[in-house]
Amino acid sequence: MLNRLMQGGIFLHAFLRTRYGFRFRNRAALEAWQQQRVQHFLQRCAKRIPFYRRYAGQALQNWPTMQKTLMQQHFSELNQAGISLQQAQQFGLAAEKQRAFSAPLQPGIAVGLSSGTSGQRGVFLVSDQERARWAGVILARVLKPAHLKQLLNPFASPLSVAFLLRANSKLYTTIHNARLHFHYGDLQQSLSALMNWLQGIQPQILIAPASVLAAIARAKIAGELHIRPQQVISVAEVLEADDQLLIQQAWQQKTEQIYQCTEGLLAYTCEHGQLHLNEEWLHIQAQWIDDARFTPEITDFGRETQAFVRYRLDDVLRVSHSACNCGRHSRVLSAIEGRQDDVLWLAPVSKSAMQPVFPDKLRHLMMQLQPAPEDYRIEQHGMIWLIRLQAATSASPETVGALQHQTATALFSLCLQQELQPPELRFAGWEAFAAGQKRRRIRCVQSPNKE
Repeated sequence: MLNRLMQGGIFLHAFLRTRYGFRFRNRAALEAWQQQRVQHFLQRCAKRIPFYRRYAGQALQNWPTMQKTLMQQHFSELNQAGISLQQAQQFGLAAEKQRAFSAPLQPGIAVGLSSGTSGQRGVFLVSDQERARWAGVILARVLKPAHLKQLLNPFASPLSVAFLLRANSKLYTTIHNARLHFHYGDLQQSLSALMNWLQGIQPQILIAPASVLAAIARAKIAGELHIRPQQVISVAEVLEADDQLLIQQAWQQKTEQIYQCTEGLLAYTCEHGQLHLNEEWLHIQAQWIDDARFTPEITDFGRETQAFVRYRLDDVLRVSHSACNCGRHSRVLSAIEGRQDDVLWLAPVSKSAMQPVFPDKLRHLMMQLQPAPEDYRIEQHGMIWLIRLQAATSASPETVGALQHQTATALFSLCLQQELQPPELRFAGWEAFAAGQKRRRIRCVQSPNKE
């Protein structure tokens, strides 16, 4: 009972502070406050996390950068409980196999696994207190005023949330209670089964990967599904423009985003529709790729069960240089472009070093095709680009051939505009993504020599 009351207090404090606090005068004030939080966090880390004891008293820039491989090598030294990587992985995999996600690994500690799109599955540990704090933050960021009013009204019906993902976690089920009904939809099921499930629960908030939202939207437009969510939120995948348009057509609303991964809640869509980094709870150092794009290096000063200090992600984020009318001074993103291995590489005509082709350019190009393919995949294998196009089911071989020709022409035109040497293009038959697999339309499987 005492532990439950403490978690409730942590939840309420995180909710109120996130929803109504954090009102900084300017960006400098936010950064100064961040520095104070980081310094206190580093002092606690040096005492409680074995790996970081040698860095006691040093400034953040003197602590080592951390990436997934290094974290997995020193997993037991990077968490307070001394849990080994093997213990955490075995527990997480067993939970996924049994599709049972509620039990803790140790009393008060839950384990989760990432989707493993990079080839290595990330593992994370969170305490009950950290789960309560996360729930407070996420609800403060997501809930619209009408939904908050509904939650607080004991005579109103509970708020219904449908959350579709490959695997559930105690982290997510933390938000389930008598006033908020959290329904987990397992993406291992067929789409038809998920649609029947959605029809039955009639969610007010629909949360799912972008590709799943797009498939549900198609069913809604076709009259095969009758749900009317008041809020649609994309997670886990890059939200592309064609999916945004489809979702808006289905439910007459823009798709919001939650950028959440193993390393924590990184970004959210504010009430003005802008995607903000969650800098009130994270220190995010930008590692710039060019004037607009960067990869984030994260220090999460709200998590101590497993420490994330100067943790470098492979994601490529595109910054917006416009201020948001919501009044927050956290950095605004114009897009989450994907992982660094979603960037393809080509040789320029006049230089020797390879140049990046960012995925947003390719996504825009594919959307401009007339008619556009229903779906596509572009994979780089050295100097070869393997392209798979999904045409309409009724498309004739001639139509498919014309679509391939149009795609090749558009890619060669892009190379000409960018003064890049075109790759060798090879077209192959369409292969659907496996159930529950995260969609990645553009991927560098094998990069060419960049020298």
